[in-house]
Amino acid sequence: MAYLLDKELKMKIIDKVDNKIIKPSIVSTQLPLPFNQLDFRRFEYLVLAVAVQKYGLQDPEHIGCGGSDGGVDIQGFIKREEKTFPIAIQAKNYQKITGKTLIDALEKFYKKNFPKFKGEFWIVTSAGISDKAREQFAKEANKKKIGRKVIDGSTLEADLRSIPNLLEVFFSTSNSPKKESLYRTAMESLEILQLFKDEFLDELDTSFSGNDELITEREQVLYSIVTKAIRKLKAKMIFLSDDFDILDSIQKSAKILISNYNLRSLTAQGKLFWEEIGKEALSRKEEQIENFISKYEVLREGLKKYLDS
Repeated sequence: MAYLLDKELKMKIIDKVDNKIIKPSIVSTQLPLPFNQLDFRRFEYLVLAVAVQKYGLQDPEHIGCGGSDGGVDIQGFIKREEKTFPIAIQAKNYQKITGKTLIDALEKFYKKNFPKFKGEFWIVTSAGISDKAREQFAKEANKKKIGRKVIDGSTLEADLRSIPNLLEVFFSTSNSPKKESLYRTAMESLEILQLFKDEFLDELDTSFSGNDELITEREQVLYSIVTKAIRKLKAKMIFLSDDFDILDSIQKSAKILISNYNLRSLTAQGKLFWEEIGKEALSRKEEQIENFISKYEVLREGLKKYLDS
């Protein structure tokens, strides 16, 4: 590993959001958790974190943080038995919820997303849900042939309490775990980031050097490196930050590099009539790599701040 952190920084990691928001206080035995003391955006972050850590949501996107959500706060996908299912989640931090509330959320989602969406619609709420409300919701979802899942307040609390590190992120407890867990999360994120950068650039240098007949295959390898690394980083960083813009920027920069190398390689084979495109791609190689590394450095320094604070 080329980048190592000083050991003296080990216990200094601070959750960025903690510096801005006073977390609701609880004792370890308090039931139920005071979800109502979280604002709606903070509650969405909680739901997103639980979906990733408890239910294995992959490629998570926090749609709600952008404003208009079209009936969806969070989206991603889950793999079950080698099959991939798109997941759309609506988070509702309510003290009381009725069958009508559930159905209205379903209707809004249906109008905005069907028939193109072929997955499951989840409602995650801090409220209790009666059997009658569940039955009404299930009946309407079946009519529309929509897969569904409802997670009520007690289930959400059980999920959250089963992940002590996550409980500490959103609530202040009298016996809160120490910060070692967040330190480990930051360290793991940094290690993934470093490995991603090294592996991607090494593969980039070798993929299109004398292997022009394997362009498609090598492209797939490069895209796989990028996709898996960004997915892992998002899953890890949910504990540290709700801002994934820099990750998306790194992913976009990497894809531009792959595209430029592909153009250069195709031009070398005479497959492109406009050879200047390939020549330009080759001439901009170093500039594009520098751009990619600069974005990598921004994220690395951002993660390191958690240890320096």
